[in-house]
Amino acid sequence: MKFYFRFILILAVVVTGCSQRKIANRHIRAAQRMDDLSFSRKEINTMRPYLNENKNGYDSMRDFSIDYSVAPALYFDPRPDNFKFRKVSDSSHWDYPEQIVVPTSETEIAFMTVAQLSSLIKNKKITSTQLTKIYLARIKKYNDSLLAVITITEDLALQQAKKADEEIANGKYRGPLHGIPYGIKDLFAVPGYKTTWGAEPYQNQVLNDTAEVVRKLKRPEPY
Repeated sequence: MKFYFRFILILAVVVTGCSQRKIANRHIRAAQRMDDLSFSRKEINTMRPYLNENKNGYDSMRDFSIDYSVAPALYFDPRPDNFKFRKVSDSSHWDYPEQIVVPTSETEIAFMTVAQLSSLIKNKKITSTQLTKIYLARIKKYNDSLLAVITITEDLALQQAKKADEEIANGKYRGPLHGIPYGIKDLFAVPGYKTTWGAEPYQNQVLNDTAEVVRKLKRPEPY
């Protein structure tokens, strides 16, 4: 019965069309017809106070404006009691594929693994700028068919690639992801660029916040 109370509450709110109106018997009768339910007059009279009480609780939540950056009030920690993470050293040691040859075809380069590309960049057989231009060209060529990219951040990508090339040329190699082009899903906010959340109502939304994952990808310390 609790499930039906919640279900009817949702439908009744839809039927009333206004969060400020109280749910009346006629709203419950209209709502139950939407899912082929049937309650007696006594049952409807019994559930109506509970529905309005729950509805008032939901309405009160709308009085609070919560910023999108606030995480849900849920915390899940799967670790058993007294569990401790294994300590690791401060520095990481990465094994790079050896003897990687730069293919003559840009298509072949585009389908190389990140490990292979990292090896090429680390050994200065290809630059981040060259690699970035390859992927930008493929996005422009195929995106009309694939519709995989909301915003092509070409200028930003080339600026970051140039910076990576300069750092690597000066001996400041940060790690396997240094100089590797990446795409950011439009769930993550970047100032000046659309954050659509994959939903039509937000197709032109631009947020002034920077998502933490973006900050970490741009951070100055080693990856």
